[in-house]
Amino acid sequence: MDLILLDIDGTILCDDQSAVKNTHLLEEIKKRQSKDLQIGIASQRPFDFCHDIAQSLSLRGPIIAEGGALFSPNSTCDQDRVQFFGKADFKNALISALNSFCRDYSFTLSNEKSALPPKHFFVNKNRQSNLTLYLCNQDHFILSDLCSYLKQHLIDTYPELHIKLLNDNKNIKLNISQTRITKFLAIEKFLSTTDMIHLISDLEEDLFGISDKIKLYSVGTDETFNKNCLHVSKQKGSVGTIEILEKIWKEGLVMEKISFDGKDYQLTWHETNTLPNGVIKQVSGYVFNDDGELLIVKSGKHWTIPGGKPEGEETPNETLTREIIEEAAVDIKDTSLFGYVEVMPEEDPDDVYYQLRFFARVDAIHDFTSEFETSERLFVPLEQVKDYIKWFDSAIFQKEFTKATSFISN
Repeated sequence: MDLILLDIDGTILCDDQSAVKNTHLLEEIKKRQSKDLQIGIASQRPFDFCHDIAQSLSLRGPIIAEGGALFSPNSTCDQDRVQFFGKADFKNALISALNSFCRDYSFTLSNEKSALPPKHFFVNKNRQSNLTLYLCNQDHFILSDLCSYLKQHLIDTYPELHIKLLNDNKNIKLNISQTRITKFLAIEKFLSTTDMIHLISDLEEDLFGISDKIKLYSVGTDETFNKNCLHVSKQKGSVGTIEILEKIWKEGLVMEKISFDGKDYQLTWHETNTLPNGVIKQVSGYVFNDDGELLIVKSGKHWTIPGGKPEGEETPNETLTREIIEEAAVDIKDTSLFGYVEVMPEEDPDDVYYQLRFFARVDAIHDFTSEFETSERLFVPLEQVKDYIKWFDSAIFQKEFTKATSFISN
C-alpha cells in the first residue's frame, strides 16, 4: 500500500478557505483513493481542525496532527490518540513563563501578530503541544536571554524543551515544543506498513534525507525545501496538489484498458507481497526450472502463464499449487506473491476483483496429459517468451515479467 500525506496550510488551504468548497480537490481525491492508495493528513494544526478537513475531503488515511501527535485513520476522540507529548498544559505553562519574562524585561504580550512593534510578543495559541512565538525583528538582541529564560522556567516540567528559530520575513519566529519530536517521527511509524509515503507540502524543515521510502513534493516557493523534493509544482495551493496527485497516480501505478466479452475493464498493477482486501478471482504463477526457463501452457489458441480460479476455501497458495499440477503436471516450491492486477469493470466500478501473481520454482515434473483446459506445456528461455505470449508488450505484463524474473538470481 502507498500512503499520500497532505499538509494543510498552503497545500489544501490558503487563507483558511473551506476545504468543503474545494470541489476540484475533493473530486481528485475520490478518483485516486483505493484500498492500495490511501490519502491522509500530516500537519501541525490541532487534531480537531485536521479531523474536520479529513472528513470534508473524505480522506481514508491517517491523521498526523499537532506537531507530532499520531492518530488512527478513523479517530473521533482523544482516546484513539497516541501521545508523543506527555503534558497537556504546556501552552499555559509557556504563557505563564512569557508573562514573567515580560515583567522582568518590560515586554508586552500582544493579541495581534501583524506589524509587531518593538518589545512585543505574539503567541499562536491554536496548538497545545507545539507553539509558535513571534517578536519584532528589532528585538533580535533579546533572543539569547529569552531562550535561556524559558528553559530556566520550564526545564523542570519539560526536560526536553526544544526551541527552534524559523524563517519569517516579517518577524522573528520561534517554534517551541515540549520535546524534539518532529512530524517525521510520527510519519516514521507508518514506514513498516507501507510501500511508499508521498508527502505533499509547501515547506518542511525536518524531512530531508530521512528515508528512501518517503518522497517529498512541493507546492511552495522555499528554495531549500524544493531542492530536496522529487517534484515541484509550478501551481501553488490546492491546484498544485491536484497536479501532484495525478503525477503520483500515473507514475506509481501501471494501468491499462481492455475489452473482453463485450465489456470494458480498467486494469491496475500493484507490486506488493501483501494480499488485496477483496475478491480474488484468479491466481497465476511464473514458474521457473533450474535452467531459468519459464513455464507456459497453451490454452485454446494462445500460450499463457498457468493459473486459475480458487475453489472452495482454498488459500491462494493452495489454488496455485493445484492449478499448476492440473494445467502443467508440475509440482512447485518456493512460492512468493509479488503483486496483483486490480480489475475494475467500467460499467460497474464497485465490482472490483483481483488476479494474483506468484513466483515459484519447479519441484518435480510429471508426464503431461491434456486432461484439463491446456493442450501443451513448454519451458522457454526468457528471450523467447515474447514469441509465445501474445500480450508480451502490454505494460502490465512487462511489469509482471520484469518482477518475476528478478527472483531467479535470488
